[in-house]
Amino acid sequence: IQEPGKSVALAVPIVTAVAPTLIEYGAKYVEKKIDEESKKYTGEYSAFAASDSFYNDKDDFNLKEIIFKREVVPKYVDLPKDANEGEHQTAMRLELKAEKSSDGYYFRVFPSSLTLKYAKAKLRKNDEDVDLDIMVSMEVFWVDKDGKANHEIIKLPPIELRSFKLAGDFDKKTNETLKQAGSYWIPMIKCSERKDKEGNVVTDGKGTYIIKIEVREYDEFGEKVAAVAETVKEHREDWTKKLVELLEKKLDESKEE
Repeated sequence: IQEPGKSVALAVPIVTAVAPTLIEYGAKYVEKKIDEESKKYTGEYSAFAASDSFYNDKDDFNLKEIIFKREVVPKYVDLPKDANEGEHQTAMRLELKAEKSSDGYYFRVFPSSLTLKYAKAKLRKNDEDVDLDIMVSMEVFWVDKDGKANHEIIKLPPIELRSFKLAGDFDKKTNETLKQAGSYWIPMIKCSERKDKEGNVVTDGKGTYIIKIEVREYDEFGEKVAAVAETVKEHREDWTKKLVELLEKKLDESKEE
């Protein structure tokens, strides 16, 4: 029970003691919500395929084309007018091609075409531009001439595709970004070996591997939101201190009155 005329005086120590914790909690909550919002502007998905025939009988390689697709369930997107209810819709289709170097020792992967209908990443209102990073990696398996099993992981630098509009079909022949995009050259993969009856080392198998494609979609606006979250985190203690000082000042003024 507070006595008349002493309510402020009694409340000041309590408020000033509790205020830093409450303000700190509030700042952390804001930081968390902004961070969660920034992550919505990024969407990731992946797929992989395995084969034991990287090479064919014509001394060439089979990995000439890779089709990567992402489909969406109709109830989560607005269906086009000509779509049937229950039909899965292709949200994104990426065609990658591989080519061998002129000396035959290396190959590289590059995007040939891209269809983009629905983005997994959240986009800012009235913004239909999507940025994509395409990550290609391979895991290669082989047995050497001494019978030892080996494996190697090859990760290529991201293929960066910038500012592709939704509901668009893009082709390497006409799109400048696709024309210039592509991976670095990487060595042709190793095959297993064994020794024949005469002790000669011979190739055994046609190249065993797993290839994985990862796609990261994002809207650059998400980076700005993330920057705000980082600013809140960086200055949280200073802001908390200043707010507490301001609160104490106001309470002291009220006490004097």
